[in-house]
Amino acid sequence: NEPSTILSRMDEADAHRGYDLILEGGKLATHFVHHWPDRGFKLVAKQPLSLSAWHHVAVTYDGSRAATGVKLYVDGQPQEVEITTNTPLEGTLRTAKPFHIGRRQASAPFRGRIDEVRLYGAVLTPEEVHSLAQGESLAD
Repeated sequence: NEPSTILSRMDEADAHRGYDLILEGGKLATHFVHHWPDRGFKLVAKQPLSLSAWHHVAVTYDGSRAATGVKLYVDGQPQEVEITTNTPLEGTLRTAKPFHIGRRQASAPFRGRIDEVRLYGAVLTPEEVHSLAQGESLAD
């Protein structure tokens, strides 16, 4: 059950600086990292995904530099998470590495299908995530 990367903007060669959304043992997980493992955090959903079905998955981050500012959603529903690493997020997440869909850089290729990826420049509310999971568009 090796990690399988859904999306990533992470520089593996620079102490994994950046962020990602992965499947790990069938569970959604996400990292927000300045320098791994001493300046960043990782959260893992408590419930595994049904891997034989399509799912709408979402992650939001409020920029607070705290693991509690991250929320994971599956099919529009907030997920209970375990914070497995929670060290002070000091420094930037910025990296010159491009955004990747389906793998980090050289590691953790995704095994499955990805249909649609969207990025938003604001924190979505739980109601907005639920609407997107229902196939609705966000109000302007």
